[in-house]
Amino acid sequence: MDGVNVKLGYVNLRNALFNTIELEKAIALKKNITLTDELDWDTRNVPFSDMLQLVIRNLISKCH
Repeated sequence: MDGVNVKLGYVNLRNALFNTIELEKAIALKKNITLTDELDWDTRNVPFSDMLQLVIRNLISKCH
């Protein structure tokens, strides 16, 4: 049975989200949303980096 392929491991927020946030800023701007990236970019977590990117994209795409 094929399932979701999840990559576990420590990820740096900059590596996981920087490109996604930069791309989504243009989309957010068209919706009159201002994105700020006040993050500690050096934070290391054990999240699913693909899931973090998906959450950011979904938050922006669902805004009106």
